[in-house]
Parts: sequence; C-alpha cells; structure tokens
Amino acid sequence: MATLLPKSVRILFRTYVGLPDVTREAFLFGQYALHLLKASFFPDQDLPKVPKLELYRRAQVQQIADAAHAALRNPARVNWKLRDLLAAVQEPDFDPDQLWKRFPPLGPHTGKPPGRFSPEWTPEVVVDQEGYILLWYFPSVIRDQYIQQILQTLRSCKEGKSFFSSKDDGTWRRHEGNFYGGDFQTTPQGMALLFPVASRSARGSDSERTYGPSKCFRKRIENAFTAVGQLMDPLALLSAISAVTQPTQFHAGVSVLESFHKGELEIDDADLFTEVLENWAATYHAIAIYNNHNPPLHTEELIPHLFYETFLSCGSSPSTTRFICATHRWLSEPTSDSVVMVGSHYHQLIKYYESKDDDPFNGQTGPFTSPDLLRYLEDNITV
Repeated sequence: MATLLPKSVRILFRTYVGLPDVTREAFLFGQYALHLLKASFFPDQDLPKVPKLELYRRAQVQQIADAAHAALRNPARVNWKLRDLLAAVQEPDFDPDQLWKRFPPLGPHTGKPPGRFSPEWTPEVVVDQEGYILLWYFPSVIRDQYIQQILQTLRSCKEGKSFFSSKDDGTWRRHEGNFYGGDFQTTPQGMALLFPVASRSARGSDSERTYGPSKCFRKRIENAFTAVGQLMDPLALLSAISAVTQPTQFHAGVSVLESFHKGELEIDDADLFTEVLENWAATYHAIAIYNNHNPPLHTEELIPHLFYETFLSCGSSPSTTRFICATHRWLSEPTSDSVVMVGSHYHQLIKYYESKDDDPFNGQTGPFTSPDLLRYLEDNITV
C-alpha cells in the first residue's frame, strides 16, 4: 500500500483525455463531482462548464457531492490506528481471529453491531485515531432509475449464454453455497467480472505479467457487451463516487486506461481492448457483479489493498440501497433480491505510476485524512 502521508498532487481539470467518448464522459462526471465538492467547502470556487452532462446526470452528481460534504462533517472514530493494522497484516503468521478482535469490522456509527447498515442513517466517514478515512457511507444516494437499469441488465443477461458463474468449490467469491435463492428464474446466478484490462499472469509472477480484457469479452459472450452498454449510467455514477472519495486513484485509474489506449503500455488483444473501452463508461479497471450473494465471512475485510474498491448495493428492498467506499464491507442482506457491484482499481496498475520517476501522484493513492482531502481540493482542483 502507498505511504500514509499525502504529498502535494497537481491535477487540473482536464477537459480532454485520450480515451473513447463514453470513458471520457465518465471522467468528466467525476471531475465535476470534485468541483462541486470543493465549492461546498469553498463558496468562492468557480465551477467549470461541462456542456456534455445532461440535467439528470448533473443532479445525480450534485447529490453525490452533497453526500460527501455531509459525510466529512459527520465523522465516527474507531479506537485503533490504520498504521497498526498495516503492520499486523504484514506478519506472516497473523491470526485472523485476533485481528478481528483487535481491529473490529467497520460500520456506520461504530457502536452498532457490524454489518447493520440503515438507509435512515446520515452520510458519514469512519476515521482511525489519527484521522485517516477508513470508510465512506452514503445511504440512499443512488436514484431509482439507476437501480432499475442494473436490475433490468441482470434480467436481460439471463437470455442466451450468461457470463455469470458459480462453483461448487473455491473461494467465497464464486462458491455456489454463498448464493441464495432469489429470483433466479429471471436473473443469472453467480458472480461476473468485467474489465477492459487487467493482469492475466499467474498469481505472484510479476515477471510474466500480461494484460488484456476479461474472459467473457475474449469468448465473445454477447451478453457481456450488452451489459456494459446498459450499465453506462451506473458505471459513471460509481466513477463519480470514486472521484470524491479517492481522487488520486480516480485520476491514476484514468491515466492507466489512457496509457493502454495510446499504446504506451503493452496489451494483449489490443483491438478487443479498444472495442470494450468504447463501451466502458467507467474510470475503474474492473467491475464485479454479485447477484444474491450472502455476506461472506473472510479475512479480506482487513487487507489494505481493498482501499482500491468501491461497493454499491441495490435491490428490491430499500435497505439494500447504499454505497460504501474505501474499505471492504459487504452490503447485501439475504432477505431480498439484491445486487452488489464493486468497482476496482487494480493496485498493480496504479503502482506502475508510483514507481515512475515522474509519478504525478507522488505515490499517494492510499487513504486521506479529512483535512488532507480538503487541502487537496483547495490546491489542485482548479478551473
């Protein structure tokens, strides 16, 4: 994980990036959210003109910025330090049970039982003893039209060959025992992973690392391409959430996609990558979709690299509709049909920039404190 101590990052409001139109619009979506968030704290901030954002999108971006503003003004504190957690998980023989006792799972209003999230609660951040933001909680920020787009996409994926899958063994991610009944007559069972570019090397074999699109695109599963097209608005929404909660990851994620698109980084299946990217309305490197998946019990809640993920929960029950960002916390409840979408920045790709001498992000893609984030907005988000 990157250093905990933020450094100055100079990111201007770029109106052009070397990416296809839909990906560029997702970038503008997030940039506009950053400007609105800055304006909420600094009233003299000028807002840029973003003519390509439709009125309903502008309204959703404003809602995201308002939620982030409210969250930063409503911190809840845990009684441990992130740097202690980082040290603990580096120990080769760490005991997960002891880690859970020492670093309890995060949740809004941290005195509540873990996992008891309520849409009636207000937006908040959870911070450690040193003020580092461990979790953002945005209840009910996603509009119903986006929820319906996601659910309709799942229904359409049931027709023909599905790119969702589950297994009778393996990890919690695809283990069929973790998927509960639900409306599987009209929606596919299992987990789907969509990405234009990610590592295809053997685990731990950086020397043999290659990059390319996900298997469902390489196998030309038609529903995978259809799903990406149908999810354009929700994917752009996830990107805006990423922008206001982890702005350096947001910009680094765009730069990684841009470098592959320009041919600055080598990629397998370059033509297929371009085809996928032309429909990829996100600044994330990958999107995972879990349909009717039980909240898993696993140690990854404590693994720091999952600061690179954003979770969206939605479904037929209002209690499942919320965002949680910058930490790993499962959101679905096995009481109704529900979907969890996870936007991921691959830390291996982000670290490509951290290792460069001219790294524009100065190695800072980890968590911020609230004052650091406000300084970042004041110093770097300009028209």
